Amino acid sequence: MNYKARTFDNYEVYWEEERADIDLWHKLQTDYDFKEANKATQKALKGTDTSISTNKDDEDDWGNSSSNPSTKSADKGAKRGDEHYQAVSIAWSSNGSTLAVAYGKTNHDAWCEHHSSIATWGIFRREFNPKKPNLTIEVQNCLTTIEFHPNDPSILAGGTMNGEIYLWNISVEKGEDPYICNSAIDEYYHREAVTKLIWIKYESLASMAYQYCILSVSTDAKILVWRVNDKLRYPAKGHLLARKKDGELSTVGGTSFCKVHGAGDDQTFIVGTEGGSIFKCSIQEP
Repeated sequence: MNYKARTFDNYEVYWEEERADIDLWHKLQTDYDFKEANKATQKALKGTDTSISTNKDDEDDWGNSSSNPSTKSADKGAKRGDEHYQAVSIAWSSNGSTLAVAYGKTNHDAWCEHHSSIATWGIFRREFNPKKPNLTIEVQNCLTTIEFHPNDPSILAGGTMNGEIYLWNISVEKGEDPYICNSAIDEYYHREAVTKLIWIKYESLASMAYQYCILSVSTDAKILVWRVNDKLRYPAKGHLLARKKDGELSTVGGTSFCKVHGAGDDQTFIVGTEGGSIFKCSIQEP
């Protein structure tokens, strides 16, 4: 070794690479006008609600004052009520080309009467614009969760605050309706917020081919299994989250849901509940 070499005299060693933990690529913003979409609903609700205090300015659920014109001169984001809704769920398509964001409100005290939306962006498209989604889907209810089909990047499922489940085809041409189908609100369906959706692959005994179904969990303590081929007209089967407490059987709402990934185990799931309990469930194919 040449100890007299001067090659690295001015070289400074960085033993720890200096880099940020999180890099901001884009800030995505929907152009959906929540205030305008909810104007008719808010007007109807105000007309039926006689218990509102007259000591304060009337204000709708999106923070829009009816008696203070100065508040209406704020920026465009405030006009749309942007600060009064949240991005409640995010999903990537199976091929990684599309990002979907579901918007809604989470502070409901009763039945949801709002309109919400889903916005999708083709992140890697040449015409990508972070302030203008490729597709905006309006939903007549606040969304709570969305999940892409595990194999088909054009199929998106969504759950709502009132318990409905929707299917959309986001690959439709501009101007076409992406709606495919949705479930009803019934005694044997979900009656409260859908908190999680999971796509499950199973082998149909009738056609001897692999198909997909959707598992949904809700705060109404139900886990329901839906066949996509049935267009969500009815659940194929259902389970109730129940436990014994002080000798009595009581139900508890589900808040989170995941599949156990193990060798040959396609029927075991873990469910988190409102009371903090964790359930291990075995759910058979539909």
